[in-house]
Amino acid sequence: MLGSSDDLPLLLLEEGIASTPYMVKAALSEARSEAAATVAADLAEIETALALLKVHGWAAAETAGRPPIVRRNLLLLHSHLHRERLKALVLSEATKMATAEVVEKGGRLLDGLLSYSIQLQWVKATLAITALQALLTNGLWDHADDECRAIMRTRLSAVGLKLPKLSLRCTAADVFAGETVTVKVSAQRLHVFTAAELERYNATASGVPAEEGAPPQSDSAQSDSAQGDAVVRVADAHEGWWLLVESVRSALIKDAQLIDREVHHNVLVGRQTLVPSLDDATMESSIEFTAPSAPGEYRVLVHLRSSSMVGVDVKRKVSFTVKSGKRSQPSTSSGTSTDDTKSMEEIDGTIADIIQEEEASTAPSTAPSTAPNTAPSTAPSTASLPTATPSPAAPAVPVS
Repeated sequence: MLGSSDDLPLLLLEEGIASTPYMVKAALSEARSEAAATVAADLAEIETALALLKVHGWAAAETAGRPPIVRRNLLLLHSHLHRERLKALVLSEATKMATAEVVEKGGRLLDGLLSYSIQLQWVKATLAITALQALLTNGLWDHADDECRAIMRTRLSAVGLKLPKLSLRCTAADVFAGETVTVKVSAQRLHVFTAAELERYNATASGVPAEEGAPPQSDSAQSDSAQGDAVVRVADAHEGWWLLVESVRSALIKDAQLIDREVHHNVLVGRQTLVPSLDDATMESSIEFTAPSAPGEYRVLVHLRSSSMVGVDVKRKVSFTVKSGKRSQPSTSSGTSTDDTKSMEEIDGTIADIIQEEEASTAPSTAPSTAPNTAPSTAPSTASLPTATPSPAAPAVPVS
């Protein structure tokens, strides 16, 4: 990859899978079998057909120097991905079984690679793996190809499902350095089922349960690698999506003036799995991560990916600003000050005056009284004590 934001080529990922010891062992075992010659002849036909279709990786310049075992595994893998365009080829049972084995092992490798790349925050590898998982699941070759989307729609329609269509909306508020950035995601499901459609679907669904521990799978078409045509398996009335948030490091590189020093790759800053029902109109979620320490404008890409359907992925760019300084904090003053001390002295003096006036009013009079004393007392029976005035809070000092 030449830069920090380049996508991982699928051919590179496919060649990596084809060259793993896990796959090489199966190829060596086949080379010692009686069917080796038959499979070799079929592989030659597959390679010729792929070259005529101008499939990436099979031009003369691209095949030069490729090890024979890697060539064998990659041809079987591509024969599965392009099987809709290779229906004219008549392959032996040995080749079909070898293809099924490669597809099964390749799927297991992709599951392990996905967990590993997510753990290490390798966002470009994660995106490439989920894309290849969907292609391998359905035996299709390109997410952007209209023919692949048409085939996907037909397979889903055969079991009462719709090709997903999403409208993605994302927002993120500005923050200070080191604070938590919250990216709010709302995806409108334009293919939402009505009550009548859901009832018809439930009446015809086969209800094959999904495997435990698998990555999020939808009730979409999944291919049966042991057969020539895709077999649609219906799990339940839910879809499965990966919500992935990718940091775009180019803004950081520009602000920090690090362009000529080293390559800074995009990273995976957040992920979630979303499992909406077929009649859910929207999917809503949020991803949180820590803001960078350097002030400036930053961008993230929010991806909604399916690892079981082709041509349905969406993404949206979100920007937010990391502001300089720190957020003002409420005052922690204890409330004791010179003003408070003065107020307490005034209270003590007031109490002393009240006591003195009460003592004077209760003293016996020396003059004879001719009438009952009905004059109200000049001193109140209970004094209203003045309340101490709290000291003003100390202003927060901004940190430059």
